[in-house]
Amino acid sequence: MKCENCGADFSAKELQCPFCGTVNPTGVKWTEEETQAKSRVEHTRKMVIRSAPLYVANRVVNRILAVFLVLAILLFAGTFVAFWMEEKVMEHRQSTIVFSEAKALREAEDYQGLKEYLDAHDADGSNGSPYAVFYEAVYLHEEIDEFMAEWMRYSQYDQAYFEEYWEYGAAENMLEKCAQILQGDYYRYRADYEENAELMEELQHLCKLFLVSEFGYDETDIQRLTETATYEDAFADIVREAYERKGWEYGKSDGQE
Repeated sequence: MKCENCGADFSAKELQCPFCGTVNPTGVKWTEEETQAKSRVEHTRKMVIRSAPLYVANRVVNRILAVFLVLAILLFAGTFVAFWMEEKVMEHRQSTIVFSEAKALREAEDYQGLKEYLDAHDADGSNGSPYAVFYEAVYLHEEIDEFMAEWMRYSQYDQAYFEEYWEYGAAENMLEKCAQILQGDYYRYRADYEENAELMEELQHLCKLFLVSEFGYDETDIQRLTETATYEDAFADIVREAYERKGWEYGKSDGQE
């Protein structure tokens, strides 16, 4: 372009005429616009740098959430299908159970076989179910076996053991169990069905044999134990008296002589 003062030619980007020094408005404006453009570009670059991690993080989080959502849907669907299949399997097992077969096992006194048969067919053992009587028979028979096993373990202890573990020990536990069985205050220690009355009588008879043979109980003692709740102070007196009958020291670990 030409200088307005001296007419010399020079570049339009020059801020002034290189010959006479006259200010070049076009060059000044060009420089200002170039500076502003560079400033805007730098500002944009810094904003991009600052926002990029948030953008990336947002994308990552969204993808993670999407994956979790898919997994949750699959888990829910899988759980639903599993429950549905389990219910169908149970329905099939229950549909194949035969009352007469369970009854035959009960009459043969094959209680282990009866338990396996009931469990294999997911038999309903709730009150009102025709199979509840069989479950009760299994429970009572298990308690008879368990009582005999506990009696055998009890008989292996000596006097020193009973005197050392006088409180909540084997003697008190056996007396408490006998009381519960004679009182019939727990579902496994009672016969709600007449068909199982003999099993309940056998279990109670074992308790009485234990009390007579181990502590010399008579009918009056048995009646007293039957009428005493195990949480009453009177039951602690019964335990103490049992120790006295055996000649054991009760409360020896408390320093009593």
